[in-house]
Amino acid sequence: MKLYHGSNMRVTEPDLKRSKPFKDFGQGFYLSAEEQQAKDQALKTLKAL
Repeated sequence: MKLYHGSNMRVTEPDLKRSKPFKDFGQGFYLSAEEQQAKDQALKTLKAL
């Protein structure tokens, strides 16, 4: 199974210290099986900077 992370940078190892504690499902490293969903999230992250 291929999973994607909607980040604006390369992630080689999840770092939970960088995750925000008040996300929908709590603090964690969120992944998607949908490549487009991850790309959309990465773009949203870039626009928020």
